[in-house]
Amino acid sequence: MSEVTYISTVRVTNYANIADLKVVIIKTLARWFPNHYILNEDPLESWVKTEGTVVDVLYSDTFQFELSITDENVYKLEMYAIGRFRRQGSSCDFFEMIMECLEYQLQHPERIFDTMIDCHKEDEADESEADESEADADSEEDEDDLIMNMPLREMNDAQIEKYVERIGRCPRDECDEWAMVYNGDAILRYSYCEFIQWGIEDQTVSNITISRATFDEITFTNYVFDGVTFDECVFKDIILKNTTFKNCKFIDCEMDSTMVPDKSCEVINYPDSDDDDNIHVTYY
Repeated sequence: MSEVTYISTVRVTNYANIADLKVVIIKTLARWFPNHYILNEDPLESWVKTEGTVVDVLYSDTFQFELSITDENVYKLEMYAIGRFRRQGSSCDFFEMIMECLEYQLQHPERIFDTMIDCHKEDEADESEADESEADADSEEDEDDLIMNMPLREMNDAQIEKYVERIGRCPRDECDEWAMVYNGDAILRYSYCEFIQWGIEDQTVSNITISRATFDEITFTNYVFDGVTFDECVFKDIILKNTTFKNCKFIDCEMDSTMVPDKSCEVINYPDSDDDDNIHVTYY
């Protein structure tokens, strides 16, 4: 059986019986994700009862759902991603959006959303004034179109995150096109960047994620990293002059021995094996 990552759980109440709920779920997913879910002649055939339990499972090659009854006309729907994903990763954000949209569709069975994006937009519109929501949606759509048609090497960190959110998976081949070498000019972005043999000073970096960056023979002077997540970064031969790391998180990073984070920081190291119990977390 493939490894799975728990995403979220929703409580559903507005259905007379579990069979009706199963039909709505599979019809919705087959409509939104035709490459993952096939709508059989009898939608109920898509669900499989877990042996020895009261849980019904709907499988696909990307994510799966588990449905059970918790009380009279009260149902629990759980979602899992197929594979091992980090909770703070963009892939989990995408899976959570799927669950949020599905929950919204189940709450409004009288309204059929042809795509998940349509449902997502409608859900957002209900949370604010109609005219403001429409303007925001148009602006976001224009920005998304711009990002999806932008050369990858020209993207900044925020645009890279948006691109990853749109394609719904962690970057793989794209990383090569996002890679850049710092040459002393203004720092446009940090992720996928190589900082080699530079002195960088008098800056404060806060509340961002720096992914797969390499800091090699760098001298930081009068520098503050506050609330920064370093994901799979490499630090080699670092010189720190009046430089602090506070409220930072280091995930699977190679850290230079000269680095002394603040006590508010944590280091998370994932093992090469698939045993989650071996994950090592150090709090400074």
